[in-house]
Amino acid sequence: MPVVDETRVLRSDVSCSKCGYNLRGLESSACCPECDQLVADTLSPPIVVFPPAQIRWARFVGLGLVLLVIGSFISIGVTLNMYFSNEFGGTVPRVNYLGPKVAAVQLLQRALGYEPGYLGVNGVTSGLMIACAIILITTSPTERNWHEPLWSLRFWARWTPLVLFGGFLGLTFGCEGIDTSDPQLRKFAVAAVMGVEAPATILLYVFLRQLSRELGLLNAARTFTICSMLIGLLMIAAATMVVLGQHLAYDRNDFILQIAVSVYMAVSLCTAAAALGAVIRLLSELAPIGLRWIAPKQAAQ
Repeated sequence: MPVVDETRVLRSDVSCSKCGYNLRGLESSACCPECDQLVADTLSPPIVVFPPAQIRWARFVGLGLVLLVIGSFISIGVTLNMYFSNEFGGTVPRVNYLGPKVAAVQLLQRALGYEPGYLGVNGVTSGLMIACAIILITTSPTERNWHEPLWSLRFWARWTPLVLFGGFLGLTFGCEGIDTSDPQLRKFAVAAVMGVEAPATILLYVFLRQLSRELGLLNAARTFTICSMLIGLLMIAAATMVVLGQHLAYDRNDFILQIAVSVYMAVSLCTAAAALGAVIRLLSELAPIGLRWIAPKQAAQ
């Protein structure tokens, strides 16, 4: 049986290419009742031509999102292997958020002792990977230079995390050789969480929210909004545990404290899962654009 009969009415099950609604029984000139897309567009999809600049932009942002996720989880792996004595929860407060973020606590591994080892090297390397990711994510879709207005969110989302991360990296190089029992280590950890990770990561998520809205991904935008608020709360809780760690160490088996840490990590995991889902939504939106071939004539223009 043909899909469309002589009267141009669909006689077979055909799903709308935009929303999946069954278009059977509709004329080819009609619109989908669910999303208002033309039935003809489903039967003969129009060829979408993206300008070369937009294709390049989609590739840069997509690669940046991938590097952000990979670098963040390498940083988490370094943090989970770091050793700190006389503190409640051990590395738990320093993980603070298990998802994509601007990580700085792992840089402390570079400062411990005089030989940073593979953990210290991996921590710095993953941090530089995240820095590169931020540059790519904040690429302008319209300009091929770095001239951004000083008051734009893109400008602050690009340079604030890099300046904070670079400053803390310099601090860890300057304090190389400290011991795990050094009281200064607690101050460095709090500075890393509240002075670098919290503002830089929240600012990055606010920018990802704006990017999602520009691409029409309203659910992803709401996810980034909620995640940015939860990240702030998680990092405040992490810094509090770092400050009170030595006092809480004597009560590490207290049931209430165990419940509090369990809730803390549950919220962190849920936030990370939601943020990863939103990042995947962004990637799925950018991938069809970034995978387009740039014709030589177009590229020359």
